[in-house]
Amino acid sequence: MSDNLDNNSRFKCPACGEALVWRAKACAACKETAPIYNHPAFWYGLAVFGVISLGLILWVLAT
Repeated sequence: MSDNLDNNSRFKCPACGEALVWRAKACAACKETAPIYNHPAFWYGLAVFGVISLGLILWVLAT
């Protein structure tokens, strides 16, 4: 296991603790599937959901 996180790493593997490379589908050390939050589609989807929810709340409050 590496204690130092490189510039491409934001999260650690939940199975072995190794630093995950951003957008990697699996851990390079133990080949465990990477968590969903390691993929940019998760964050884009969360942002879109937040914007739509905020828009609906503002629309309801305005009517």
